[in-house]
Order: sequence, then C-alpha cells, then structure tokens
Amino acid sequence: METIRIKKSIITKVGADLAKEYAEYANTKSSNYKKLLFDLWRDDAPHDAVEEYLIAEGVMDSDYDLKDYVSASDYIDMLKAGQARRQEYFAPTDFEDNFNAWFCDELEERLQYYGFDLDAPVNVDAMASMAESEKQKGR
Repeated sequence: METIRIKKSIITKVGADLAKEYAEYANTKSSNYKKLLFDLWRDDAPHDAVEEYLIAEGVMDSDYDLKDYVSASDYIDMLKAGQARRQEYFAPTDFEDNFNAWFCDELEERLQYYGFDLDAPVNVDAMASMAESEKQKGR
C-alpha cells in the first residue's frame, strides 16, 4: 500500500472545517484559538476528520485506517516533532492520541505562521482563507 504524507494543506483544510464545526457548536465570542486547539487535542476529531477527508478525496481506502497509510519513518518523525514541541513522552503504540497531539501542534504552527493571535476569537472565514492559500501553494 502506498504511504501518504499528511500535507500542511490537509491540516489547514481539515482545521478550517473543524473550526467551523466548533464555532457553530460554541459561542465564538468566548471561544478563542487556544480553546479550539485544546478541544481538538482532547477529542478524536483531528484523527477522524483527516481520515474522512482523505477518504472523500480518494487518497485513502475506507477499508483501512490512517495508520496504515503513514510509514514508520513518518510516524517516528511525527513523534519526535510532538515530543520536541510538548516536551513530554509520547507512547509509541498509541497512534491516534499521538496523531491528535501532533495535528494540533502543526495546526497551531500554521495559525502562527499566518499571524493569528491565539487569544483572539475564532474566525472561521480567516481559517478557510488560510487553508485555501495553503492549497494554492501546493503544500
């Protein structure tokens, strides 16, 4: 089976979609990006949403799990990146939790790259615009 790399554009596209979902669920005035990232991190949302997105795009077969598409070296890189950012130990056997933590770190990095204030209220349109910009860059 072919291994896929989780591209930044997938992270931002799914992140924008999840932000919309959370913004509709919560009162956006009290919901900032930090809270959004925390809510995503403690949920199964990033893992499930990325899987759904890749299946919908025809990149991934619905008979398999996301972990079947990530190579061992990609997974090790993901663990190292997550541990470096969070300075905590990741259990190498817990793919889904590790993926969620890594996803949120990557999404936070993208938000900061685009100048988002993490204490500001969630702006779904701005996140969607960021995702579109990433997609056009072919990341």
